[in-house]
Amino acid sequence: MRVLLGRLRIGDAAAFKELEYLAHRLSGTGALLGFESIGTCAAAIERLAEAQAGNTTPDQKVTERLTEYTARLEEEITRAPSS
Repeated sequence: MRVLLGRLRIGDAAAFKELEYLAHRLSGTGALLGFESIGTCAAAIERLAEAQAGNTTPDQKVTERLTEYTARLEEEITRAPSS
């Protein structure tokens, strides 16, 4: 996700679609395995990326929000118990 956010920062709007796909997978996996907070964070990233997927130029404010959501997701993953 960090790589995709970096691509957005340099103007690569195609990264929205890839970010949406990755967040969708994380959302489903988090929910399936019982990690609700991970699924919720990933779903927020997915929705925001999906709403921007048709844009040709990344919006800076949206990219900043995605960066915040991704940091929150990373925190939730770090807190999740390992098996």
